[in-house]
Amino acid sequence: MQAAPLERCFTSSPLRENNRGMRYLRYSDIRTQEDEVSARTRERLPNFFKLFEEGLNLLLGLQQTYPAARSAPVTPTERFRSSAALWFFSSVFSFSSSVALVERGYYTESIILNRSITELLVQIRYCSLFPQEMEKLPALSANNKRQIQIKTMCEKVAPGFYDMWYKFSSEFAHAGMGAHIFKITRDVLTGVAHGDPGIVFKEDWCSCCFNEVLMLLLGFIRAFAVAFPDARTVISQSVSAESGRVEKLLDDFMDDHMKLKGGPNEWHNLSRPLWKP
Repeated sequence: MQAAPLERCFTSSPLRENNRGMRYLRYSDIRTQEDEVSARTRERLPNFFKLFEEGLNLLLGLQQTYPAARSAPVTPTERFRSSAALWFFSSVFSFSSSVALVERGYYTESIILNRSITELLVQIRYCSLFPQEMEKLPALSANNKRQIQIKTMCEKVAPGFYDMWYKFSSEFAHAGMGAHIFKITRDVLTGVAHGDPGIVFKEDWCSCCFNEVLMLLLGFIRAFAVAFPDARTVISQSVSAESGRVEKLLDDFMDDHMKLKGGPNEWHNLSRPLWKP
């Protein structure tokens, strides 16, 4: 996709002028741009929202029909599952927030939030394998530092993924040199890069963020069965049936994305253990 010339990047709402005749943004302009970008996003990528809603509803259904523990956790596995139940629930709102950001053109902010979602998924998967390692995680009440790093956990769950993913996401989380990539547009005639005049819909970057969200959502759905091995036998029959259908839809999405790219690329191969354990 070619970026539009800078002149076309301004929204239909004119920016106000100061006393020197120069245009500048106000908060009301940004809110108008958000609405315009949201409408454009839903117009161009309607299938994503439908697939995301089905996936998120399934993640909620798994949690809400799985019977809660009736006694205080004692063993490392019980303590892990007690925490995991809360982690899965909080992830629902992180996913929802990330999609809300993408929809409105906040691609950088979505990538930053996806980084946190990824770390949580890695932590859940790692502690599913090694519940005794829970004591190495920081606890607010004890004010202790993390004794095990995300990279260590990631290498056990998805070898090689951390280095590739971390380098990309760190650009945005820590304001690296490439952190401004979502806020510039190159003139198709001159090739000169200009800062965007506010929020601009960019289909390629929008799709990039959405692809990551759906990969992570599939990962969380499957991590639930890893964290709670008896889930498939104790959740409601309707949710169990829905699980197979929605997982196939998300699997097909990942397969279609690989075909679109001419076959699995590095991101597909290294992230696969997260979404297809």
